[in-house]
This record gives sequence, C-alpha cells and structure tokens, in this order.
Amino acid sequence: MTGVAAVRGLVARASRRFAAVAGPGWSGRRWTSAAAVVVAPVVLAVLVVVYPGAPVSRLDLNDGGVWLTDATALKLGRLNSQIDELDGGVVTTTPTFDVLQDAENVLLTQNGTVARVDPATVTLGAATPVGATAVLSMSAGTVVAVDPTDGATRIAGMDSLDRLGTVRAPDVTLGEGGRAVVAVGGVVLAVRAADGRVQRLVRSGDTVTGGVDGTLGDGSGVRLDALTAVGDVPVGLSAQTLLLPGRSVDLSELGTGLVLQQPGPGSDSVLVAGRTALLSVRLDSGAVTRYDTHGAGTPAAPVLVDGCAHAAWASS
Repeated sequence: MTGVAAVRGLVARASRRFAAVAGPGWSGRRWTSAAAVVVAPVVLAVLVVVYPGAPVSRLDLNDGGVWLTDATALKLGRLNSQIDELDGGVVTTTPTFDVLQDAENVLLTQNGTVARVDPATVTLGAATPVGATAVLSMSAGTVVAVDPTDGATRIAGMDSLDRLGTVRAPDVTLGEGGRAVVAVGGVVLAVRAADGRVQRLVRSGDTVTGGVDGTLGDGSGVRLDALTAVGDVPVGLSAQTLLLPGRSVDLSELGTGLVLQQPGPGSDSVLVAGRTALLSVRLDSGAVTRYDTHGAGTPAAPVLVDGCAHAAWASS
C-alpha cells in the first residue's frame, strides 16, 4: 500500500469510527468530563501530499493510540488503531482547546490552562494556569511555555507541570516576540527578541542550566511568529521570512499563512508549508526546493519521519 493510500485509509477509518461513536452521548465508551481541559482543533478531512516516489514508512504510534478531536461536540477521543475503535475520551466545556502529544505523553490545553492526560485511564491531571496566549512545546519529557507578550519562559518536566504556572518567576525572559522550543532530545532552544541570540537550556529535575549558542538571522532584533528545531538547530519564522542560524531567507513567493515543520530529527533542510506548496530549505545555504500541491488549503505543520517529508492540507 502506498503512503498516500495508507494515510487516506487511516483517516477514512478514523472519521467513520469517530462519527459513529461520537454521536449523541458517545455511548458504549468511557468518557471523562472536565471543567478545565484543553483540546486541539480537529481536521476530519485532509489532503495528504507525499513527495512523489518516496514510500512512507510504517509509523511508530507507540501505544497504538491516535487522538481525535471534535470541537463542535467538545470532545477528545482516543482511537485504538490496533482494533480500529474509539476506546475512551474526555469531554470539555469549550471548543477552543488543543492537544499535544509526544510518545506516551499527552497534554490538553484550554482556557489558559494545561493538564496532563493519562493515556491508561483517559483521565485528566490537575490544570495549571499558563496564560491565555502561552505557546507550548514538549518533547522527551520536557515542556516549555512562553508568553509571547513579554517572552516569559518557564520550563518543567511532565511530572511537575505546576512549574509552568504564571505564579512562578520565569526561567528566562526573551522579550516580546521571543520564542522557545523543545528539540526532540529534550534540549530547550530559546531565542531572544532583542538580538536573535539563541540560548541552549537543559533541564535536570527542577534545575535549568545553559548558555548562549549563536544567533538566528543577522543578529538584529527579531519578532518570531513560530520557532522549530531540526535536530538541535533552531529555525524561526517571522511573517514571510525564514530565520536560520546566521542568515535569513525570503519566502514571500509562498504567500501568507506559512507553517514551520514540527520539531524533528537532524536534517540538512527544514520544511515549510504554504497554502499551495511545500518548501524544503537548506540550513547551510538557504537554497529552496519547492513541491507544488496543484491545489490549495490550510497547511498543517509538516513532519519528517525516517527521512521522508509528510505534509497535509485541510480544505472544504
């Protein structure tokens, strides 16, 4: 089965199961109601584009669970792909929620709070206030929350999410437009707005240490809309300008609404999706390779798995 066919099959089966089980009451499955939960907007119909000729490897879904969201019904459900059925979920009180997942770690954000979802019992832990505008990133058991209005950055482990709370002094302050991201290995890469200076931060328990490690762009002030990591290399996006270590690349040809790839393994390029194309940009030179979709839609964050680029667009 080709990569596109495999993904389409999974999406189709998940959508049918979600529609069947997510009817009135979602009866027959275990559901947990929560007053303070967070959920991510659901994309029930996606157009998947894979680079022609490159087979898609079998993805490691860890425990076999795929988390599906329904903002209209205020529900987060877990699809067990091994039996092709929803086997549990959480009911929320707002359609404005998001879900983050890294291996077995799952977080739900809602109304300016973050809570851990226990995948074994499909229940929520205590909700921690992180601020309505906080931008979160997680990997390898480390979570970072950044307030984009002033760059206040707090770092915590999955077992100490309360340390992300706004009542605690930030670990670092990056200024308005500063951003931080957790690389796949668990290192936090933080970029200061005033000069693009990159700080490499390591968490050990509740202790955070680190130092300066280069700059993004030309060393002048930056106002980041997004930040990702390719291996341990930070890459930022400011409007239509891609910021690489020591250089910047104009991506205005791709239009507005650009989306950076999710943090991923080391590579010589970073992925950027627009409404009509996927770009691969060399980290060392800024050279751009474009793959047109021959369509248009709202892009999701591309991912790199086993050297293969995956991108998806939502359209109606």
